[in-house]
Amino acid sequence: MRRFYFLLFELAVLPLVVSCGSGTAGTVSPVISVRVSTSATSVAAGQQAQFTATVTGTTNTSVTWLVVGGAADGTISASGLYTAPAVVPNPALVTVTATSQADPTKSVPAQSLLRELLRI
Repeated sequence: MRRFYFLLFELAVLPLVVSCGSGTAGTVSPVISVRVSTSATSVAAGQQAQFTATVTGTTNTSVTWLVVGGAADGTISASGLYTAPAVVPNPALVTVTATSQADPTKSVPAQSLLRELLRI
């Protein structure tokens, strides 16, 4: 008879204990990644190039753009449109970075070579 009550106790209480968790055990967060592309491998002084960022692993696909060297190396808009400075810096290799707004620890650099604008 005691065995019957013990079994009844297990059947009644065990489901309650199992369902008392926080609900996060075993859940896996998606991995957020950022990829940057551009069709321009070089940009003439004062000219523009479009950079595109692709964010996966989240519904928030927005990025924050940054020109690593600051204004002396050009500017980049919120949509990824890079404008080279009027005077090519030394060194002429410029790095722009796209950082995920969903996870600011996820960023990726892209580089472009600046060249003098040839005037004829």
